[in-house]
Amino acid sequence: MDFYHLCYPAYRIVRNLMKWNSGKLIDKSCTKNVALESSNVIFDGRRTSYGFCLVWIEPPEKRKFKD
Repeated sequence: MDFYHLCYPAYRIVRNLMKWNSGKLIDKSCTKNVALESSNVIFDGRRTSYGFCLVWIEPPEKRKFKD
């Protein structure tokens, strides 16, 4: 197996994350969207209210929303 085939699954994941989340990760606007909702996240046992993003991990046709 060559290097390309070893890296391909990771490449596909990164490509999809960037595709589905477009510029929100690059310009960090995703932090503003989360902050507006007064969200708190517990990560590694610590509560945070800023400095994190929510990202899409499913393509648009598989996403589910609540009314």
